[in-house]
Amino acid sequence: INPVILSIGPLAISWYSLSYVVGILLGWFYASRIVIKFSIDTAGFKTLVRHPYIGKEMAWRIINLRKKLGKNYLSKELLNSYQVCDSVQWSKLEPYIILEKNSLSE
Repeated sequence: INPVILSIGPLAISWYSLSYVVGILLGWFYASRIVIKFSIDTAGFKTLVRHPYIGKEMAWRIINLRKKLGKNYLSKELLNSYQVCDSVQWSKLEPYIILEKNSLSE
């Protein structure tokens, strides 16, 4: 089997390079489908744990904080003050989190 799929002048595209490109595109597509925006106020344990930046420990801390406060409106300030996550973790999570209501405006 010839390792070159297509050759145009000095440019040659091989099966090996094509497999890399296809693998990267499939990986990006799969990752974009797994990591979706979710509401931190209503997300269950399974949804939280599936996120790459939230592990079991942080998921339990979020759920316990919601139970402790008796309401479902969390904010960056609450998560930080109750030591659920710090500002570095928050900066990673923020693009994926939907805050339904700012608890500080109540």
